[in-house]
Amino acid sequence: MKRTLLAVLAIIVALGLTLVAHPRFTKAEDDAPQLHDLRLVGINDLQARSSYQPTVHRYSNNRWVIFVGHHALGTNPVTGDPLPSFNPLTGQNEENGTSIVDVTDPKKPKYLFHLPVANGAGGGQQMVRVCDGSTLPIHDNKVYLLRSYADSAHEIWDVTNPSNPLPVRTVAGGNPVISGLTGTHKSWWECDSGTAWVVGRRATDTAAGWRPGNHIMVFDISNPANPVFLRDWALDGQQPGGVLPPNFTAVPSIHGPISLGPTGNRVYFAYGTSSNGVMQIADRQKILTTPANDYKTVLPAVDPPPDVRRRHHRRGSEQRAQAAGSGDLRGAGLQRRLL
Repeated sequence: MKRTLLAVLAIIVALGLTLVAHPRFTKAEDDAPQLHDLRLVGINDLQARSSYQPTVHRYSNNRWVIFVGHHALGTNPVTGDPLPSFNPLTGQNEENGTSIVDVTDPKKPKYLFHLPVANGAGGGQQMVRVCDGSTLPIHDNKVYLLRSYADSAHEIWDVTNPSNPLPVRTVAGGNPVISGLTGTHKSWWECDSGTAWVVGRRATDTAAGWRPGNHIMVFDISNPANPVFLRDWALDGQQPGGVLPPNFTAVPSIHGPISLGPTGNRVYFAYGTSSNGVMQIADRQKILTTPANDYKTVLPAVDPPPDVRRRHHRRGSEQRAQAAGSGDLRGAGLQRRLL
């Protein structure tokens, strides 16, 4: 017993000496950036605009351009004054929109253009997607940008010359992809097929019977000048006439999708923000070919490709992923085994 107490005492003394020998970091050290396999190369202040989602696009001439979506222009929390919105390239104050920056030389990023959202309420556009016309079914030599317009619409711009964007389907032109919305967020645009999984909520959705929150509106944007609406999509239960899923008090609404396109034939939908989240893995082709009021028959009919099975090798374990039509959302829904 005596030896045990001595051993414990020795460990305590050793720990104490270790703590004394290694004092806490200073405040300056605590506040310093923590880096691992990363170093700062260049910086651009984006005209002091609060940024959200960026998209980097490689042009055919090996030029790299980043398109940055911004939050709505806010106010100084201390003074209440509007935050800076001055664009030195135009000499004008502009509501937040999209910043376009050439990052071909990452050490010297060059601000090319600010594409404002002039809605009179601070602007803002959280989502940016970019596709080459050469990869879209239209097969032209242009570059196109799909973006949200505050919470009210989605637009398409021609950014072939990123220093001079040209309208294609815009709010100002009176012909956006879709308008009359009360919510938008992060959409997905398949640059091979042109199918766009657009996030939003129509002002008429509540009256039509939709439960709260955004949902997916699927468009064919293979020709950016002529978007075609295909159908709505949501987690089963949010649509008009839908039944609240078991163990849920509300249906989680869409946050954002990621599609593998026609080749991968999967769309990954993330529902719910901050809590009650659901991950849904759906058969893309079934969504596009089943009736527009069918929110159930999208369970993938085949196993993941061999390379995916190898990367996620967990023999004997069960992976849970919510799939529409599973009828049970406990945990995360349908149990599937990845071999």
